[in-house]
Amino acid sequence: MSLFDHMRLRPAALFGLLLVLSGAGIYFLAGLPSSIFPSVTFPIVKVIADAGEEPAARMMPTVTRPIEEAIRRVPGVLSVRSITSRGSSEMSAEFQWGTDMQVALERVQGETQRIKPDLPPDTHIEVQWMNTSIFPILGYALTSDRVSQAELWDLAEYTLKPALLGVDGVSQIQVQGGRRREFEIRLDPAALQGRGLSAADVVDAVQSNNDVLSAGLTEQNHELYLALATGRVHDLNALSQISVPVRDGPPATLADLGEISVENEVSYIRTTANGQPAVLVNVIRQPSANTVAIAHGVQELFRDQPNLLPAGVEWTPFYDQARFVTNSVTGTENGVLIGVLLAACVLYVFLRRWRTTLVAALTIPITVAIAGLALGAFGQTINLMTLAGLAAALGLIADDAIVVVEDIERRRAEGDADPARTSLRELMPALIGSSLSTVIIFLPFALLPGITGAFFKPLALTMAMALGISFFVGVVAAPIAIVALERIGYGRRHRAEGGVAGPRDDRAAAAIRDRSAQEGAWKRFRGRLEASYMWFTGLFVDHGAIAVIGLAALLIGGWQLYGRIGTDFLPGMDEGSI
Repeated sequence: MSLFDHMRLRPAALFGLLLVLSGAGIYFLAGLPSSIFPSVTFPIVKVIADAGEEPAARMMPTVTRPIEEAIRRVPGVLSVRSITSRGSSEMSAEFQWGTDMQVALERVQGETQRIKPDLPPDTHIEVQWMNTSIFPILGYALTSDRVSQAELWDLAEYTLKPALLGVDGVSQIQVQGGRRREFEIRLDPAALQGRGLSAADVVDAVQSNNDVLSAGLTEQNHELYLALATGRVHDLNALSQISVPVRDGPPATLADLGEISVENEVSYIRTTANGQPAVLVNVIRQPSANTVAIAHGVQELFRDQPNLLPAGVEWTPFYDQARFVTNSVTGTENGVLIGVLLAACVLYVFLRRWRTTLVAALTIPITVAIAGLALGAFGQTINLMTLAGLAAALGLIADDAIVVVEDIERRRAEGDADPARTSLRELMPALIGSSLSTVIIFLPFALLPGITGAFFKPLALTMAMALGISFFVGVVAAPIAIVALERIGYGRRHRAEGGVAGPRDDRAAAAIRDRSAQEGAWKRFRGRLEASYMWFTGLFVDHGAIAVIGLAALLIGGWQLYGRIGTDFLPGMDEGSI
């Protein structure tokens, strides 16, 4: 007894399995991380060095070249490119595709830290790898008519940033714009000259006093305590009392040497929102985080803690990638529903049986749901490439089921005793060949090297899994469902035929006559359609020159149009922001 016979004897077990797999797929689809692009780590490590206001001519020999030489000592580096400007140097180290970028990142960090003592003082080095998750997914603007830009920056940096970092999936919060507050000392040249001091002496005094130092350990009450000496400055009064040593004289305080005030840091960047100055807060996700879940988490944060924003401060979103992802997912869901409805309409028009139409149409949502389970098992996410794979596969998913159920109906009309078995025996080699050839077509896309392969692998994998699942549903589940539904319909007809004739039987007979008349009209229409098709096909078969000329015209026209098509790595997308 074949596998098909075993399943036909126990259809409830097969349908239960499909139901469980579909439910699990829907559950996994709802919990999969979602983003615009698939999670791709590029073989690039970026190093950014900040040396304050150091001139570009000095940055090149003292910062850029030493760091370049250190990066080149890392195994596997193919090339290093750098951009040097005033106070800043940005370098990109490129590796081979397939390199373990976590190891490469650690090695670059180690080499840059090793040479840091040889760089100018106060040089800050930041090392990061490049992947699709380093770009912000959410952007908000802090604006106010009552609160200053310095206070808005303090609010974003010391209140909102720690709170947002507590949202699941958030890896980094970037604060842009605003003004930082700082202490400003305007030295009196006469006071410095009279005490024999220079500006450098004042700077050294401030740096040495504004610090926290360890005074050692002390034992008390059978416990060991760490003693700290702090001179950290918190206000103007403490800063003004810092003493500056004077040679051959009593020390002078900062108040004796100049004027001290609280000012805003000089900034050459202006950020605005809705035509007024603003502080921008950008949210960056972790590589495996869910963009939509993070957006919901941020909304819940401000809903549960309304005191985060003081009175008079507005929190306005200016970029929301989650909305774009949600719209894409919703569009795919609508596409599945529309595809099911259109397929059902077309099938019913040609098959004229609601049972077979229902079976063929249901293969689409069942396949999509089980494909969601496969996506979760293979560690994929919901992104444009996987959604595109599902959308492109919709037209192919129902093909196997349509071919099988149509052939079963045709053989039943011809009087075959077991149309399901006969159809599968005849169609199985062709179905296997067509499904495998379609899947193999997408195999090279998954094996493409470089960034192209990284982006197309999820698309190819999604389509291959969807087509494989649809093959199983079409050649196993669909015939068994047809047989089960036919048994139910046969039982009802048998019970109706065994009763006594009455008004209900008369209405049934009238319905049968109406249906026979409709089927007769449909057969005539289909006969004319088939005759037109045979005439059109025979024209090209009997006159091969016409077929060759038409094909050549299509090839030439296609080649001409191909040359006018623009090229780009990704299609243009409207995310609702610039």
